[in-house]
Amino acid sequence: KKTCKSKRFKKEIPLSTEIKDFCSRNKVSPFDFFITAYSIYLYKAQSKTDFTIGTPLLNRKNFVDKDTFGMFVSTAPLKIHIENDQSIKDFIKNVSLSLMGIMRHESYPYNAIMEYIHSKYSSTTNLFDTIISFQNIEPDSENIDCDFDSEWFEPGNQQSSMEMHITNYKGDGNYTVALDYNVDLCDDYEIRLIFDRLINIMSQMLNDVNQPMKNISLITNEEKELISDKFNFSDDFVPDVPLIELFNKQVEKHPNNAALKFNDYELTYKELDDRVNIFANKLLEKGIKGNIPVCILVERSLDMVISMLAVLRVGAYYVTIDPFWPRDRVEYIIENIKSNFLITHHKYENDYDNFTKICVEDIDYNSNVTPVHFDTKMSDFAYVIYTSGSTGRPKGTMMTNINIGNLLNSTYKNFHQNDTDIWTLFHTYTFDFSAWEIYGCLTNGG
Repeated sequence: KKTCKSKRFKKEIPLSTEIKDFCSRNKVSPFDFFITAYSIYLYKAQSKTDFTIGTPLLNRKNFVDKDTFGMFVSTAPLKIHIENDQSIKDFIKNVSLSLMGIMRHESYPYNAIMEYIHSKYSSTTNLFDTIISFQNIEPDSENIDCDFDSEWFEPGNQQSSMEMHITNYKGDGNYTVALDYNVDLCDDYEIRLIFDRLINIMSQMLNDVNQPMKNISLITNEEKELISDKFNFSDDFVPDVPLIELFNKQVEKHPNNAALKFNDYELTYKELDDRVNIFANKLLEKGIKGNIPVCILVERSLDMVISMLAVLRVGAYYVTIDPFWPRDRVEYIIENIKSNFLITHHKYENDYDNFTKICVEDIDYNSNVTPVHFDTKMSDFAYVIYTSGSTGRPKGTMMTNINIGNLLNSTYKNFHQNDTDIWTLFHTYTFDFSAWEIYGCLTNGG
């Protein structure tokens, strides 16, 4: 693996006395404690429960080795497994046992391990991308018959993305952490944040060793205040008009403006509003109203947007599903959202059972228009967007009217959308950014 340019961040750990007492009470070594803290950080920061950390070992097993000048240190892979409900006390004991276990093999060269893996599995990756070490040895000046000075140098280059070195050269129990990091992956601010988060994790370990791993908070109290008070600060606006009412206002203001265009078809705001009312009455006939989920599995078309607005008009919320998704993903979302209603096309209606179905082709837009109104609350859901599921199962994010109201208001401050704008629905309606593209237009008369 190629080396990369690195920098070092170094700072004394403010909890040294408490860590020493903790290790004494729980009969573990300081190295066990620091490996545990670093493992919890990686578990929280990367959402991984299984990973490997590189660990340098002295590899001097007898008096002859200890009296021999030279480089004996070897690096061993330490396998970490974390269970969410496992207590810190149990986990640190497991770390201690695992560390003692790999010491039996410290003489086996790491290069030999990698050569075997490369030949057997055709893999070119290392077993680990991060290292932790514990150094508490000071040069023995009493037994060396000459004057000398000792100085530790940072390498300036490394293979791993980050290395964490805990030092206590004077043997006085005051620990210092040195974080060597790849400058292409981290900057000074981020590495200071990592240090603060490590100290935060250590503090929680010291406060309650019996708490489960899942209860440990990664972010510090300062970060929490920053997120809740600064990032989430709304200086002059609290949304108080539901999404569908924002659309209704544009119908009143710009009834003859073009609202939607798809291929050769175009609808004005008045025409769109009429179709939404006709569709909404069909939903009411099927028993759809109030804060309940409705699945929409429709191809890109005018009917796609009409069905979304119709669901909002009866006070329900929609779940967008792409007809071209893999079948297992669609079935998982349908099961997860627990909806009884599906808006779709005729060609898909027989693919999914146990639904009350509304096919867009069955809506008669030439029928009489009866306005529909529902008293939607700002806390009511407007829609649900599911994640890609690239790290596991898709997860649904439920957006309320106040959420989308905040989005529309904050973007208006920057872009000042109006009725002269022409918008393009670039993204699929199952992607979260499409909400701004659709409603940023239709709530501003574009």
